[in-house]
Amino acid sequence: MLQSGEKVTAMIAPAIEGQFPGTLAQIKESLLKIGFAKVVEVAEGAAVTTEHEADELQRRKAAGEGYMTTSCCSAYMELVDKHLTFLKDRYSSAFSPMIYTAKMCKEADPDYKTVFIGPCLAKRVEAARRGGVDGVISFSELAAIFMAKGIDVREEESADLGDTSSFEYCREFALTSGVANCVLSRIEDKSSIRVQPINGVDKKTFRLMKSWEKRAPEVDLIEVMCCEGGCIDGPGTIVKPAVAMKLRGGKAASPVKAVKSPL
Repeated sequence: MLQSGEKVTAMIAPAIEGQFPGTLAQIKESLLKIGFAKVVEVAEGAAVTTEHEADELQRRKAAGEGYMTTSCCSAYMELVDKHLTFLKDRYSSAFSPMIYTAKMCKEADPDYKTVFIGPCLAKRVEAARRGGVDGVISFSELAAIFMAKGIDVREEESADLGDTSSFEYCREFALTSGVANCVLSRIEDKSSIRVQPINGVDKKTFRLMKSWEKRAPEVDLIEVMCCEGGCIDGPGTIVKPAVAMKLRGGKAASPVKAVKSPL
């Protein structure tokens, strides 16, 4: 996969934890073993997204501008661009964690290429449009590479993850309510923020979002996850969400209080 002499940084999405029968540190070691020069958690970029969305949400609320939606889900952004165009001025102006992480990687190592490794096929469209990301592969594609290289993540040593204290809470971006909870954690008066989670987009939730064009929801923040359960159920994943949660240690974001849907 990697060219001889080429230096590439692997940017691993938060959903990678639980996809393989090994720890996050062992996954990192496995990636280094197949030829990546560095491994960076996209949760670090998610912390930047969190700060931007928290600040923007508070500004919008103070100005009485109505609800704001999150801007992390690439599939949701595509849905808005193609079918729900009235929401374009509603989603956050913050970039996704992948884009912020790629920016940090390029600033740190200008000569390195960047490859995003995640559960989402829509990230390929985002990477092509935004730039800064040289490649995107799914967890299923990474699993095939591990198999070809004879790597069993469980048998690998544990690489040093470094100091993750400033962004480890953003590993919960992979789960429904995780993004909203991270944003709320950066707001002092979070009790005043009304949140509406969209846990998976189907015909019913599409009709709900379409209705907002005529009747705005009485909320402040809407978290949209196109995949039910969050990114751990993305099309590029390799295990069922229940298995992923077990391998993640059973960790889950505490569900935010949802406003009852009018439909």
